Amino acid sequence: MLKTFLAINGDFKEQDKEKRAGAAKTQKLKLESCFMRLLEVGHQEDAEVWRELGTAYFYGYGVDKNLQQSASWYQLAANSGDAKAMVGLAMCLDRNDQCGNLTEAAKWYRKAAELGDTDALRYLAQAYNSGRGVPMDTEEASRLMIRWYNSTGA
Repeated sequence: MLKTFLAINGDFKEQDKEKRAGAAKTQKLKLESCFMRLLEVGHQEDAEVWRELGTAYFYGYGVDKNLQQSASWYQLAANSGDAKAMVGLAMCLDRNDQCGNLTEAAKWYRKAAELGDTDALRYLAQAYNSGRGVPMDTEEASRLMIRWYNSTGA
């Protein structure tokens, strides 16, 4: 009886594995299709489209991950005043060993925070706490974390 159960269970696991692989392939095709549609309209002056293209390159949604391409699209949107794109650009600058610039990243986090982006407050607080791109200042880090906490409604 145990052998029968294990054999049936093994069949289910194999079927489940095949379903997951099929679902992953379908998801990849959907992301690639979505990316291509975004790219087609990326030449228009639309900060939201530019931000989404930056996000696609940052995470590798429908395209190979590329922080430099991501930063380029985020830069367009950030220059248009898009706070989420400012955070995305700062994250690229903060994480890119080839063209990263921690001081510039902190500048973009600050701009986004001034526009009310709560993620930017948290990242800026972390920068002050560790001295990444700004002078280490634990008091400023604490003030920013309190602002972030209060802004989350917790």
